[in-house]
This record gives sequence, C-alpha cells and structure tokens, in this order.
Amino acid sequence: MPPRSIFTLRPRPDLLATVTQFESLGVSCELGLVQRRCTAEPLGLFRFGKTPIDGLIAGLESRFDGIGDAALLNLTTNRRSEWITTHERYGFEFHTRHNVANFTEAQVRKRMSAHFRLLADKLLDALHDGEKIFVYRPLEPSPASAGAGTNLLAAMHKHGSPVLLWVDLAKDPSQAGTVEWTTPVKLMTGYLDRFAPVRLAAFASFEVWLQIISAALAMKGGSEAGF
Repeated sequence: MPPRSIFTLRPRPDLLATVTQFESLGVSCELGLVQRRCTAEPLGLFRFGKTPIDGLIAGLESRFDGIGDAALLNLTTNRRSEWITTHERYGFEFHTRHNVANFTEAQVRKRMSAHFRLLADKLLDALHDGEKIFVYRPLEPSPASAGAGTNLLAAMHKHGSPVLLWVDLAKDPSQAGTVEWTTPVKLMTGYLDRFAPVRLAAFASFEVWLQIISAALAMKGGSEAGF
C-alpha cells in the first residue's frame, strides 16, 4: 500500500503539548508537518526549511552571522507561486508563506531578513536553555556515530547542553519507532521505517514519528531523573 499523506490521517490534538517539546533542525519539513497534524504551530527557524548539514553546523558555529542579511537571500518561486528563499552563505532553503500575487520580491526580502534573525536568536536561546529535544533527519540515512551527528552536536554545545535526536533508517522492522542513546544524555538516535522525499514531506511516516517522539521524551526524562 502506498504511503498516505499526513493530512488524510486523524488529527492528534491530544499530543499538542508533547510535540512542542521538540524543535526541528532539518533537513526537511517532516517533523514540522507532524506537529501541524497534532495542531501545534511552534515558531522555529528550520521547521519548514531545507538545511544541509554543513551549512547548519557553520551557522551554529558563527551564531548565524549574516542570517538576516537581505543581500544574501536569493528569491525564487515554486509551482504554487510561493516565494522561496535560499541563503547564499549557508545553503538554507525556506518556505516564506508569501505569494507572488500579494508580495513583491523587495517586500519578501525585507520581511524574511528580519524574520530569520529573530528566529535564529530564538533558536540560540532555546539551545542555551536545553529544555527542548532538537531533531535532525539527514538527507540520506546515516548513523549519528558516523561523524555528522557528533559534529552537529558539538556545534550545538557551543551554546549550551541540549539533547540532539538524530533520525536514521531502521535496519529491520522491529527497530522502527525505537530510540537509543548514542552518547548518553547528549545524543539519541531514533529509527524511522522510511524517509519521505524532501519535496514530499507530507508523506512522512506519521505514526512512527509519534513513537519516536514518545520514546525520546521518556529517555530524556529518565536521564534527568538519574536513571
């Protein structure tokens, strides 16, 4: 049976408070759309952005220097006539939710430059607080221990002691939906049964994402309790 769009599935407003304890760092919109199906709309710099890992690490190491520089934003449009912006320095690609019919390129550039700086500062504050679990689903399946996950964690820890949940592909069906510590109290790996294509994030594996979220919260809670 082909995968179904998240938006054809039963909404889960009962999980609103749960899913807002997580913040996406990329690489696609999967987690952001899972949160939306749970009626949660948290503000997050990378909630609906494509974030290459090298650019993300560089941004964290520089405190996202230049993220709000309007001259570094390249604007194009997608097939729905939405303005899409790509940051020249970091390679981040963002939905703007601004339609060509209603906003000029100059208007979008001005709005997005201020918006990105505000959300970048909000992300840095959240990393410092360490209350949320930050999530990265790489472009292709890759174990966190292979290097990129640990490098990302190191960049995050320049701003505090947050927990990173790295999402990989399950090696067998029984592993899907489970989470394990890769580096105790710092880096978790959660396992999906499948990755949705970046351009088709609405076909994310909704129920397995929810299992990963639940398991990660339980593990983080257990570590804080000294288990």
